[in-house]
Amino acid sequence: MGERIEQFELPASDARHEIHRRIGDRLPTRSELLQARPLYYRVPDDENHGLEHTGLVLAPALVLGELINHEYIQAGFEPIFADDDFQALRLAAAYHDSHSSGTAEGYAEHGKRAASWVRESLKGVYAQPVLFSAAYLIEHHVPDDDPLTMTDLLATFKDADGGARVRFGKEKWGLIVDYLRYDISRQFLVGPMRSAYEAAVSLRGEISDGFTRAIQANVQAGLVLDR
Repeated sequence: MGERIEQFELPASDARHEIHRRIGDRLPTRSELLQARPLYYRVPDDENHGLEHTGLVLAPALVLGELINHEYIQAGFEPIFADDDFQALRLAAAYHDSHSSGTAEGYAEHGKRAASWVRESLKGVYAQPVLFSAAYLIEHHVPDDDPLTMTDLLATFKDADGGARVRFGKEKWGLIVDYLRYDISRQFLVGPMRSAYEAAVSLRGEISDGFTRAIQANVQAGLVLDR
């Protein structure tokens, strides 16, 4: 398995170049992502599932969606993700770990709690299809993959969230690249996500807010446009 990781994962600089070549004009912007800041977060400063993690998942989720659309267009098909899907990805990334306690207690249910909060508390703020799509992603990001519940959008979100396991290094919960669902995730996302996490760690003494710090880290990693 370790040999395949080296085979699939492009160096961060090469992956960044390829992302910009393919979807440079579709990358999210700093101002866009800062507006996606969640309104509620139970343990915002939790090192593993707090606001820094949220910001580090947000950009890759949107970037991966655009890369997948690009693949379809290049193959002569219509893109599979529409604007509502990207809104759902943005919401899901913002709130997926918002109800985590920061401990193992109740971890298995934190997705369901967050999904319920999103459906109730953001009712009327977003169109119902966006709200329910985001809640679906949030609820199903925790359990293991199930072919009965898996969708293209869920696979996209789970790859972005799974890629953020780079923060665990080689520990038990660390990233196993083979487990990512799309080849394009292995090739183009893992390297920049490693760079973004390393940048976030280096910025901890400079930017106290985890969410803002993560967005800046993604700018430095080349996943977000600096405007």
